[in-house]
Amino acid sequence: MPRGLRVSFQRARNLFAEPASFALAGSNAELYPGEGAATGFIPEPGFWAFGAFNDGGTITVTRDGGGFGTKVNAKPMYLWDARTGTVASSPLSRHAFTPNNFLPKTFDTSFGLNGRGTLRAALRPPPGGTGGDAYRVDEATAFGFFDMTLDGGPPPRITIFNRTYRNWGGRQAYQKVQQFRALGLPDNIIREWNIKDSRWYAGTSGTSQNNMWYGYGQQNSDAGNPRFSWERMGTSATSRDLPGMIPNAWRTDYAVMQQSSGPDVFDSFIKVMQNDRYGEVLNRRSRNAQYPGEHRRLASIQYQFIYTDEDWFDWWDIFYLDDTGHAALLTDGEWGAPGTKYEICIPVAWADDAVQLNLRSGEWGTTSGKTLWIIRDDGTRYKALRII
Repeated sequence: MPRGLRVSFQRARNLFAEPASFALAGSNAELYPGEGAATGFIPEPGFWAFGAFNDGGTITVTRDGGGFGTKVNAKPMYLWDARTGTVASSPLSRHAFTPNNFLPKTFDTSFGLNGRGTLRAALRPPPGGTGGDAYRVDEATAFGFFDMTLDGGPPPRITIFNRTYRNWGGRQAYQKVQQFRALGLPDNIIREWNIKDSRWYAGTSGTSQNNMWYGYGQQNSDAGNPRFSWERMGTSATSRDLPGMIPNAWRTDYAVMQQSSGPDVFDSFIKVMQNDRYGEVLNRRSRNAQYPGEHRRLASIQYQFIYTDEDWFDWWDIFYLDDTGHAALLTDGEWGAPGTKYEICIPVAWADDAVQLNLRSGEWGTTSGKTLWIIRDDGTRYKALRII
């Protein structure tokens, strides 16, 4: 009998379709073969897996005693993945929302990571009439590249993972504002730019009080609201070189947003990993009792008050949205360590003691050498195995 075999393993195997070969976990010093380009994996104690461990492969991971929690709808609420090769959502997406204002996009075969292509959105705002060659984006003209109303009641928390690239940066936008101010234009005409990478809110009156977002440009956590900004308005031009605002560079965001459990309850939070840096706001109020409304509206990405002389483009490699905190990610280093990169895996089945995942190689182009982490809805994180 192979080492690591458990009675519960037979039960876990029956949860999902069984691939042609599988591997059992023993000591975490042992290598087990798998299918696909990757040669196999080294499991952590108590974990085992089987399947194809290459990009696009499907694996099943189980854990002694369970503990992954139950995810009723295994697939993400919405998924656009460059691997599909079209502007359409991935077949691994539930598409459980109503689109409000998806700005026009095309599939760009000439640009992308590892030859995958990208989803491209072109945006040139109309002449603003302030400063001659100025152009301005406001909330009406660029509300969100993905703007949707979530189906059903509002979930307690959501998970967002996206990877984007833009051909302009915060330094250019900031310097344009300063140029106009030097001409004497008043602040009620020229306003500081801001970007809401993702905004989750109640689409009713009082949305400013039932509104949570993370991004750039505005102040953090106004009036108790959970708002996270990598920088605040009015800071120096040098701070505009933060990783998420550097032009012509890929940026990866992994975020979990939790709304308040009740009106005027201060247990809302935002936790976001951008590239390899982490930020959070905790113990905030996302539901103000004076302004009833359900958090069913999600906008990403929302530009406001940005000035430029040129066309700009945004490109996506992936946009992933789920209505739980459950997730599975690959890393090329330890979680939270400087320089570590992250890649989302796509769940296709999820039970307390077994999770089935579709693997993505992301920026790396290979899954070899990557570590798999499985995250419960409550944020508990399990280190499961390392692919060889």
